[in-house]
Amino acid sequence: MKNFLEILVFLPTLIVGISKFQQQFQKLSLIEDCVVSPTTILKDNEKYYRDEMGNVFCYRKQHDGSLKLGSTSRSFADPRFLCAKGEMNWYRGRRNVAFDQKPCEFWNTSSIQQNVKPTKSFSSYSMRRFLLDEYENFCRNPDDWELGPWCWTRNGGALEKTPCFQPCSPKLFEGIFICLNKWGFPYKMGDFDLTDIMDLPELVGSFKNVQLQFENRRLSDFPVFRYQTKTCVNSGKIAENFGPWIAVLDGKAQEFIRDSGRRTLWELCTPEIREKTPIIRIEQSEVTKRRVAIQEDEITAADCTFWRQCFSACQDDTKLCWKKTDSSYFGAKKTSKFLETCLPWTKSAALILNNKTDEIYRFLLFDGDPQNYFVENRVFLNTENFCMNFRKKSNSTHAKMQKLWNQTRSETSPENSLDFETEFEKVFQNGPGCFVQKNEKLVIFESCFQNCESILEPVKEPKITQNICKSKKSGKWDFCKNPEDENALYRGRRRRKPKNGEK
Repeated sequence: MKNFLEILVFLPTLIVGISKFQQQFQKLSLIEDCVVSPTTILKDNEKYYRDEMGNVFCYRKQHDGSLKLGSTSRSFADPRFLCAKGEMNWYRGRRNVAFDQKPCEFWNTSSIQQNVKPTKSFSSYSMRRFLLDEYENFCRNPDDWELGPWCWTRNGGALEKTPCFQPCSPKLFEGIFICLNKWGFPYKMGDFDLTDIMDLPELVGSFKNVQLQFENRRLSDFPVFRYQTKTCVNSGKIAENFGPWIAVLDGKAQEFIRDSGRRTLWELCTPEIREKTPIIRIEQSEVTKRRVAIQEDEITAADCTFWRQCFSACQDDTKLCWKKTDSSYFGAKKTSKFLETCLPWTKSAALILNNKTDEIYRFLLFDGDPQNYFVENRVFLNTENFCMNFRKKSNSTHAKMQKLWNQTRSETSPENSLDFETEFEKVFQNGPGCFVQKNEKLVIFESCFQNCESILEPVKEPKITQNICKSKKSGKWDFCKNPEDENALYRGRRRRKPKNGEK
């Protein structure tokens, strides 16, 4: 009850944060900002053109009084991204302000065209765009600058190449393509536009040693959305709980099928079929075998897909402890609070289903949960080993599960079996966790973070970004140099006394 009240106190702050995030996507492309130009490239001298995404293309008056053809009316910082991870030369978003909030100049300005030497096109990957990005002032990285996407800004009357994002802190967890702002998670379809990054070749290519499956040859009459390209998906139960995901069929998935069997997979994913369909007797004829294999494979390719998440939340990637008021987690941490490496969820599920763990885990995650969260949300098909946070159980659900456990627990259960109350708290109530291999025979669930309230000294979470500085000599932006690194040449030796005029 106490924890519930603490969450209620924190709830207004959460709502305000999400609301501010959503407001930044509003009023970006308005007809009211359009200006009639005596010369226009628009069809039939129309005042504006609206594309399929709702963007309005027209002439708009700039801060210097000139007219420019573009789609974005107002300044937009693209709050989906809090920092630049690497060059990010794939960025095709609509941010049009530098990291210091200076407005970006349009790329088709004559003086800019003379200054930039792109190694690749500015254009969007989307072919639905009415104009190329040369006619916009969006942040891009046409020359693969190490500071990431950039744009030209005005410093007095001079043009200045300025980063649009500060670089991500090197302390952010590796193993994920890019982190996104947590305030937008789970980024469900219709909430925010992610079409510019969901099928990026760089994103899809970052998932090593996987076979992606999107098209299917369904033989059953289940409704299926057919994906025509390899892409991340932000719809369905997985997306509602864990954000955008991508279908995979890698070695970890094949290992689960080998250890648990396709029949187990089919029964877990399609209980409605299991209830209506008699047990299939596999005969020796090759035709029968082929039909069964295709049927089960098609169920796997549709609503029973092995998967992994596409993005993490930047704020969660820098998290050092778990607060009582925390309610969600989308990070990429792969170790328990004892620094033990997490097992892939497919591996953990296979061990549980094959009775190679304590029976309490099969009850908590497969047989005894009224919400059937672990199965319904396809956690058992996640091939990654990121820490996950399951929804907290209410007091009434806890009581029902404990009563059922006491009734169904085997009389032959070993005396040293794990305690229900302890494991229930770790799995559902104490924040993100994962399964770890303690030894050859023992696999248990462990929390991934310590409780912040149990740490005596104040916890200062690492910064998401690292600072950038402008060189006094060149006037260009670069990573800030560590004073200790600058003096590295002089360590262990006598420093030469500077001559006259030297600093």
